[in-house]
Amino acid sequence: MAITIKKLYVKYSNFTLDVSDLKIKHGINLLIGPNGAGKTTLMESMVGLRVPEIHEIFYRDEKLKIPLTVKFKEKLAFFPSLPPIYKHKTIKYHKKLWNILYPDFDEDRYKDLMELFNLTKKKKTIELSSGERRMFFFSLLLAYSPQIFILDEPFAFLDPIQSKKMLGELISYVRENKNAIIFISSHLIDWLQKYEFYTFIIRDGKIIKEGTVEEKYETFF
Repeated sequence: MAITIKKLYVKYSNFTLDVSDLKIKHGINLLIGPNGAGKTTLMESMVGLRVPEIHEIFYRDEKLKIPLTVKFKEKLAFFPSLPPIYKHKTIKYHKKLWNILYPDFDEDRYKDLMELFNLTKKKKTIELSSGERRMFFFSLLLAYSPQIFILDEPFAFLDPIQSKKMLGELISYVRENKNAIIFISSHLIDWLQKYEFYTFIIRDGKIIKEGTVEEKYETFF
């Protein structure tokens, strides 16, 4: 398996995340669950933005440490529920920043994505809608070709056409990069089930089912 969570335990006053023996494969994996189920807590714990009480996560045979090492961060792209875009900076500013942070930043892929999402005419990020900001941040992330791509509710604020474009790019990416690991959380489930991705269903802080789920996702909400 590509990523193995042997044990992840996070305790709050009114919520507990308790995940054991979760195995994330190469390719596209879904994390499905209602709001408040623990999707964001799980993903932020995986990338070191939260410090769990128990944290045993392995990437192949390497145990991840918190904080994550710089070397490991270079493999990882995290798309948070609120993408960190500076509203009063230009799109060009953000691209230059990514060029500095990631020497392997692919200019051609970035330009193709910006054209696909109809963002080439915008100059400042303050001009972007909520959905456009998400597509812009997605374009930056995908252009540096991460080995691990963790996306927390990436389809929020996107219309159906934009969502399918973004998912289409992720599908193409894993076809090009056989070792890529993509882990997507969502509660927008009506159209995702037909793709038959490997799926984890989370409810009340626990994984209650996994695999290619034959029942309708709504059954578990």
